[in-house]
Amino acid sequence: MHYKFGSLLLYRNIALIMLSCLTFSAISCELTIRYERFGAVKSVDEHAELHGLDVDFAKTLLAQTECSYRFVELPWARALGGLKAGRIDLMLSVSKTTEREKYYYFLGPQRKETIVLAMNKANIYPISRLEDLIYLPAPVAVHRGAYYGEAFEEVLKKHPDRFITVVDNKTKLDLLAHKKISGFLEEKGNLAYQKKFNPSFSHIYIDDFVVNSMDVYYAFSKRSLSESQFQQFEQIFKTTGYQKEKRKILAKYGLE
Repeated sequence: MHYKFGSLLLYRNIALIMLSCLTFSAISCELTIRYERFGAVKSVDEHAELHGLDVDFAKTLLAQTECSYRFVELPWARALGGLKAGRIDLMLSVSKTTEREKYYYFLGPQRKETIVLAMNKANIYPISRLEDLIYLPAPVAVHRGAYYGEAFEEVLKKHPDRFITVVDNKTKLDLLAHKKISGFLEEKGNLAYQKKFNPSFSHIYIDDFVVNSMDVYYAFSKRSLSESQFQQFEQIFKTTGYQKEKRKILAKYGLE
């Protein structure tokens, strides 16, 4: 009896070791990943290296696979619809909601997202609470399909006329430049990075007031990926190697 029990434990441990050594290359994997460029670009080289917070996170996760992938530039709301339908396989920095969990596999948390108000340095307005947003001289721009937390959703429902919905980042910058909006909501880390490297953001002031802070996730399409494929991504996410690279990305964008 002791011999049989010991043998069973040995076989189980060997099986677990073999399972942990499996690589994602065992599954054919071609992913379409949503990407959105920040700011106006005078000339675009389709072969140029893409960069940014979410691009770095996507590449880091996929670096441990043999998956081929391509980034497609799409507005947020349209991309969410594509993810639901299976035309897009992966989106990043997605807030988890009960409704979205019906259609997407969530992996993470990828990171903590901090939403703040971006304004023009020439027109800075004091903000100390969410309700202050409705008293600004011009509306505030928000991304179509984006979720900024329950508290903000309540303000939005009560005062829809104080907010403008936009589909891309270029529109937000154009509206701000022409004083059509008082500011726009955006991830603090993205704003800081763009101010440092993107001339289109040189005039942007980043307010300290936090509109919303919550965990965001990798979101995979349940329509285009099987549960077993997603589980392999879960295994990669838990590895020491991935977590080490994740900390490097957060440090790069000042999000530690």
